[in-house]
Amino acid sequence: MHGLVTLLPEPFYSRVETLWDGLDEKFGLNGIRVTPFPHFSWNIAEEYQRPAMDWALAETALEMPIFKVQTDSIGLFPAPVPVLFIKVLRNPILDTLHKQLWDRLSPISTNLSPYYKAENWRPHISLAYGDLTSEQLPDVRAWLEAQDAYKWEMDVNNICYIHEPQGQVGELQLNVPLQGPEGCSFPFSPFFANIFIYHPCHVRFAARDLQTVFTPFPSLPLSEEKSAEGGMG
Repeated sequence: MHGLVTLLPEPFYSRVETLWDGLDEKFGLNGIRVTPFPHFSWNIAEEYQRPAMDWALAETALEMPIFKVQTDSIGLFPAPVPVLFIKVLRNPILDTLHKQLWDRLSPISTNLSPYYKAENWRPHISLAYGDLTSEQLPDVRAWLEAQDAYKWEMDVNNICYIHEPQGQVGELQLNVPLQGPEGCSFPFSPFFANIFIYHPCHVRFAARDLQTVFTPFPSLPLSEEKSAEGGMG
């Protein structure tokens, strides 16, 4: 399954990586590394149509300013292979962006997971996924809860696409920064719109006046519930 996600900002990106390292060292848990970018997910699908998806993300990012979310404590998705995660608390702005993405992606996606419909969606940051056993669960959860209260507040400042074919490690293919009115340094109109989409092929897409311009761009440093759904959390 492939997914639309938001990468965590620093210092939370590094904090989650440190937790992943600790789970690997203490409990031998590394299944989470199938999607090796600390994130929370907006939706996942069997396939997204490209480049229609790219334009849908660009349009959404131009409308949505950077905003904040809070997290709160460790949560559990009970299953034969359970999942432990940090809860991301829903708020009206988060729900608005979720609806925009769902509405825009539904017509151009194959098999969007119903777990990500508004009535089912439980945004979260996965910590132990894919190889956690029921026997390990009490000790792993106790260790995680001893590390932090997880009452974090962070910016949501990007929408990303992770390409993750079944059985393969996920690849970050698009990173679209939010540039809505409150986060823009330029007048907000299609004429002035300038949204950058970072691609691993080191191409910059600049959307101006509904045209796409391709220019060389150096590489940038990078720096759930559904055990049966594939690696995206």
